[in-house]
Amino acid sequence: MIQLFLKDITKYIPAQVIPILVGIISVPILTRLFPPEEYGIYALIMASIQISFFSTGWIPQSVVRFYYSYKQKGKLNEFYHTLLALNAFSILTVAFLIVSLMFLFRRTMFIDFYLFIFLSILIAFLSSCFESVLQMLRAQRKVKWFSGFAAWKSIASVGFGIILVVVLRMGIAGLLLGSVISLAMSFPLLGKIARQGFSSGPCEGFSWNLSKEMLKYGGPLIPSVLAAQILSLGDRYILQFLRGPKEVGVYSASYRIIEAAVLFFVFLFIQAAEPILINLWEKGQKGEIRKFLIKLTRYYLMVTIPLVTGLTVFSREVIGFFTAPEYHGGYSITPWVSTGVFFYGILQGFSSSIMFHKKTFIMMLATLAAGILNIILNIVFIPQHGFRAAAITTFASYVFLLILIIPLSYKLFPWRFPFKSLIRILCASMIMGIMVSRLKALLMFSGFTNLIWSVFLGVVIYPLLLLLLREVRLSRRLEGF
Repeated sequence: MIQLFLKDITKYIPAQVIPILVGIISVPILTRLFPPEEYGIYALIMASIQISFFSTGWIPQSVVRFYYSYKQKGKLNEFYHTLLALNAFSILTVAFLIVSLMFLFRRTMFIDFYLFIFLSILIAFLSSCFESVLQMLRAQRKVKWFSGFAAWKSIASVGFGIILVVVLRMGIAGLLLGSVISLAMSFPLLGKIARQGFSSGPCEGFSWNLSKEMLKYGGPLIPSVLAAQILSLGDRYILQFLRGPKEVGVYSASYRIIEAAVLFFVFLFIQAAEPILINLWEKGQKGEIRKFLIKLTRYYLMVTIPLVTGLTVFSREVIGFFTAPEYHGGYSITPWVSTGVFFYGILQGFSSSIMFHKKTFIMMLATLAAGILNIILNIVFIPQHGFRAAAITTFASYVFLLILIIPLSYKLFPWRFPFKSLIRILCASMIMGIMVSRLKALLMFSGFTNLIWSVFLGVVIYPLLLLLLREVRLSRRLEGF
């Protein structure tokens, strides 16, 4: 199975590389087009769009979980119609609530705010539909198409948005409209490719039993998704309220760069591994699942720990290169953000047992607890320490969530975490970090040239250290790793 995972992961790379590259490249462009105050407003709008997925975000997660079982039963038509109905109902509910709030507070709003809210609803609606259909492609293991559409979404959204900002001078509204245009253009082809086994007749395939089953599985994810979004994005609102949009802008620009670098590998591993894990579970191959999780975790540790180390050592250079001078102070959040996202990736391995047993209620309670802790810590520490406190409290909340999930996960489906590998990889990464930091002090080049040389040295040193520590052995066989 590990060979199948590695084969799929190479196909998922474009779906991760391109959006992250676009996200990283867009930061220096946007931070030079907008001052921190305006970038902070844009970050808050995008955070609001993401948080609005609390009522629909569970649906794409249900796609992969139930697709295989209904395919085996020969009931894909039933599956597709039920998924479509649930998605439409959830989106319409959110839109109704948002429009109702707009009507109630219409006297206190200015015209730009109305426009931002309208575009945000459109983006939320289109993104939810897009993501649900995209997950069908992943469940069908149409990985190339999945990667292609994911790449299109990121490139076209930013590309159209920047054109509207630079050429038509539409400001923040142009960035939002670019997302609307890119998503709308993708649906005709995306829908056609995903409709394998789908009957286009009226809702004769809709199943109340399946909808109840999906709601039972995904329903608890509604507050869980909301809590997860608050855990990840809620600090922006508290920063806005207590410190102002400038700190939101500085914090969000640095956070986006650091998060993207680590989250790339987190999502890459999740997207390639989840369909394989579900398939093994449906076949009852628990022993293979345990072996797969151990190897998967080792590979994740080997990739992400040195990355977090490198980002920490070169935090000034990375943030200084990718942002305008007004944003450079955000470099100080690098170790906290990168390590927090690393722990989020570890969490995904332990949450697999919860996914297998459909115990999403457990995940909901744990995530809610972590989200509440994050809000309390932010309210206490942000007034005095600003955006740096926001980064540290988010890190602490991810650690707290991991501590809650691990014992619960082991009760449902125990597997052996590779602690020996963790220790060896940590040692290799620390030694590498010390060596490249010393080199950084000795080199007299400019910041970016210094960064390139140091990264090259780290890429050479780290594998050698893994060999010396016997974490990796020279072998032609994959199992030799």
